[in-house]
Amino acid sequence: MAGRAQSLLAALLLLDCHAHAPGAPAMTPTSSLQVELVGAPMSFPMAARRSFELELRVKNVGAAVVDCRLARSVLLIDGQAWPLWMENIGNGMRDRRWHGLPPGDTVTTRTTLGDEGFPQPGEHRLALQVLDATSPEIVVTVTP
Repeated sequence: MAGRAQSLLAALLLLDCHAHAPGAPAMTPTSSLQVELVGAPMSFPMAARRSFELELRVKNVGAAVVDCRLARSVLLIDGQAWPLWMENIGNGMRDRRWHGLPPGDTVTTRTTLGDEGFPQPGEHRLALQVLDATSPEIVVTVTP
């Protein structure tokens, strides 16, 4: 039941976010945020999945303070909302600016996806949706 509830909540969050075509710019006409993902390493074997670290960067390019609502963000892996994202990103201390990002400021945080983020080898496309902004996709290669 908990897994189904997480999937439903992730789907609802996707409906609340502005959809973007693959390769679209990170900033939309209505967005005051620019979102970027940085992964390291970008290629690794299945046995080293826990070594992958994901950095989230959000910049306020608008004129007003923005609550980024990080807990409502959506991590897309291969075009699908990752159901463990809210559990993952909800843990730990966060910079207070996630709740009030001043104009011109950038806020970052890092996380890992463990073994669950990449259950099989291959090229995996990741993107992050924060409010109505979506990061450009990054491609992570997991080898057997």
